[in-house]
Amino acid sequence: MSTAQTDLLTRIIAKVSDVLVARRKGPAPDVHTIEVCTDLRELGLDSLGAVNLMLSLESEFDLFIPQDRMKPQNFRSVAAILSLMSDLAKAA
Repeated sequence: MSTAQTDLLTRIIAKVSDVLVARRKGPAPDVHTIEVCTDLRELGLDSLGAVNLMLSLESEFDLFIPQDRMKPQNFRSVAAILSLMSDLAKAA
């Protein structure tokens, strides 16, 4: 994994953690324990959280996520988000 991808992954995990912390009533998972392939729904991400995450990612990376890419499967895991964000960055 390149340095740019590692940085992107770190920033994505931080945003995922921020959204999970904001949405959970109990303790949120430690950012260091979020695995790239973990289903984020298992960590408490619901549909409203996914929308918040999408908006947060758009803001953080100054990207627009097209409506046809706003699919639940694109926000199910850090790996899926990384793939989406990498594709959008290449297209920009």
